[in-house]
Amino acid sequence: AWANMHELAATHDDLAAILRRTNAVLNDSRTDKFVTLFFLRLNPVRRTFTYAAAGHRAYLLRSDGTREILDCTGPPLGVMDNSDIQNSGEYSLASGDALFIPTDGIEETHQNKTEMFGKERMLKEATARAQDSAESMIHAVFNAAREFAAGTPQQDDMTAVAVRVR
Repeated sequence: AWANMHELAATHDDLAAILRRTNAVLNDSRTDKFVTLFFLRLNPVRRTFTYAAAGHRAYLLRSDGTREILDCTGPPLGVMDNSDIQNSGEYSLASGDALFIPTDGIEETHQNKTEMFGKERMLKEATARAQDSAESMIHAVFNAAREFAAGTPQQDDMTAVAVRVR
């Protein structure tokens, strides 16, 4: 499925159609597994992007301190045979903006199995570092989540991608 997706991404512009085809391949394989995916096409010359998101959200952190949720445009891949995955509209980027694409393992980090790190703590850390490098933004979020966990074993992966516009 992933090789097929990679090949389609090199030759097709319609992100949602690529995800729908990948979903069909996953469902045909009958693995009983699913995957969330945030699929972004960035145009660095025009400073724009579009995306299709199968059960996975991301965040656009604007240089003025505001943030936008880049919500799911369809369900996770591998869940339903005919998923209605759509493309987002086109977003413009300005100098100082940042994209932050985390897995849910960050916000679901637990402290003594009672309280979660949560979306707001995660975004507070990311926003505070949005004007720094993408690397320092990710490190700040991971460090804050680990500190919050206070030694509680990690239950899920903590993965993130950050893109900073200069």
